[in-house]
Amino acid sequence: MTVGDESYLILHQSVFQMMPDEIRRQLTFEYAEVWEEWTASCIPATCPDHVRRLANTFPLTSGSNCLAATLFAVTGAEWMATQWVHPGTFLQTLGQAGYIRIESETTEREDVLTFIDEAGRVQHATYCIGAGLFFNKNGQTLFNPWKLIQQHELFEAWGDYTCQTYRRP
Repeated sequence: MTVGDESYLILHQSVFQMMPDEIRRQLTFEYAEVWEEWTASCIPATCPDHVRRLANTFPLTSGSNCLAATLFAVTGAEWMATQWVHPGTFLQTLGQAGYIRIESETTEREDVLTFIDEAGRVQHATYCIGAGLFFNKNGQTLFNPWKLIQQHELFEAWGDYTCQTYRRP
C-alpha cells in the first residue's frame, strides 16, 4: 500500500503462516534490516560469560529495552534482559547494585553510561565490557538485537544527549 510517497507492507498473520518457510524467513530478515544495522563487534575473550550468551543475538519477543539490557549486564539476572524497565526503576536498581554517578573522562570495564535528555530523563543506557566495547540494545522490538558496539558508534547514535557515567567504587 502506498500513502503519499511512503510504501507500507500490510501482512495478515494467516497469510504469513501460509507462506513457505524460506519466504517467511527472507521477509523477516529484510524487515529486520530496516530497523537496525546488523553490524556488531566480535565478542572478546574478556567478555563476561552471562553477557556473551546474549551478545550479538536477537530477542525472541519484543519488549525488552536498553535499561533492561544494562541491568542484566550489571546483575547477571537473565530474566531481567527480557523486561521493559522504567527509568526510575533502572536508577534505583543500579544504586542497589552499588553503582554511583561519577565524573570521569574515561570509561572502565563494568561502567554504565546513561544518556540524559534536557528534562533530565534517562533516554538510553549501556554497559562497558572493556576496551571501548559496550553491550547495547537500541530499541525494544525483537528486531533490535543485543549487541556489542564500539564507543564511537554509541556516541554517534546517542551523543546529542548528556552522558553520565556510573561506576562501582
